[in-house]
Amino acid sequence: MHRKAWLLSLGSLLLVSQAAFAEGDALRGQKIFKKADCVECHAKGGNDVNPRKPIKGAEFAEEFKDDKVLETKIRTGVTGTPMRGFSEKKISQADMVDLIAYIRSLTPKTETPKTENAGK
Repeated sequence: MHRKAWLLSLGSLLLVSQAAFAEGDALRGQKIFKKADCVECHAKGGNDVNPRKPIKGAEFAEEFKDDKVLETKIRTGVTGTPMRGFSEKKISQADMVDLIAYIRSLTPKTETPKTENAGK
């Protein structure tokens, strides 16, 4: 009986650990953000090149609601701008998860994406 409870506890711990890994570590992500020089154009989630396209806020959260889409943008860069792409040699997959967690942290949870029915 005790073994069954122990195994259930271990299974729960593993699930929590996997969920935490999937979400990334925003504090580590902030260090990667600085090390990769993202902060040069995107300080405080802004965008010095195109101020109408910050990397925070409801519109950003809606446009990049899928982490894979955001990762692709970071990996490929933006043609015609100073934003170069970052291969896995420059930002590992584990670091990318943390970087995305940091970028997501720039938009408060209370700031939800705009919807067509807002204000109705």
